Amino acid sequence: VADAGGIALQAGDGNIGGDVSIHSGASTASTGGSVVLEGGKGGVGGSINLSTGDSADDSGKLDVTSADISVETGKSASGSSVSIVSGNSRNLGNNIRISGGSSELGTGGSIFVTSGQSQASVGGSILIQSQMTAIAPSGGSIQMLSRAAHFRTGSARNVGHLSASVGESLNSAG
Repeated sequence: VADAGGIALQAGDGNIGGDVSIHSGASTASTGGSVVLEGGKGGVGGSINLSTGDSADDSGKLDVTSADISVETGKSASGSSVSIVSGNSRNLGNNIRISGGSSELGTGGSIFVTSGQSQASVGGSILIQSQMTAIAPSGGSIQMLSRAAHFRTGSARNVGHLSASVGESLNSAG
C-alpha cells in the first residue's frame, strides 16, 4: 500500500500573517457542533502539535477555554507522557501557572496532582524541583503558602516514608 496523501491548510505571509479559523456550527436548541483533531492510529500513532509562533518580542498566545478540559495520551505498550513546557527566553524564564477556579458562593476549585498506580509494580512518583544555576550560588526556591499544610504517606504493603532535608551550604548560611 502506498503512502497516503496529506492535507495542508496554510494562510499567507505578509506584514501581518494571515489567520486560519475552523469553527463548528452553533445550535439554537441543543448541542453545538464539535471540532475533532485526531492523530492516525498505527505502529506509532500520529501526532497533534499545537504551538504558537516564535518572535523577537513576544511569542503567540495559546488559549484553551472550556467548562471541562481533559488531556490524555493514547494507550501505549511502553508508556506515554504529557509535557507542559514554557518556551525559553533570553532575559526572564517563562512561567507555567496552574490555578484552581474561584467560586462566588461555594468552595474554590482544588488542584490535584496524582501519580499513576501500577497493578504489578511500584506506583509513580511526584517530583517538585527548582533548578540550580551554573553561575549563581543558589537555585530557585519552593514555597508553600497555605492556611494549613498536611503531609501524609499512603497505605501500602511496604509503607512509604516522609522525609525533609536541606542541602549543604556553599557559604556560612545553612
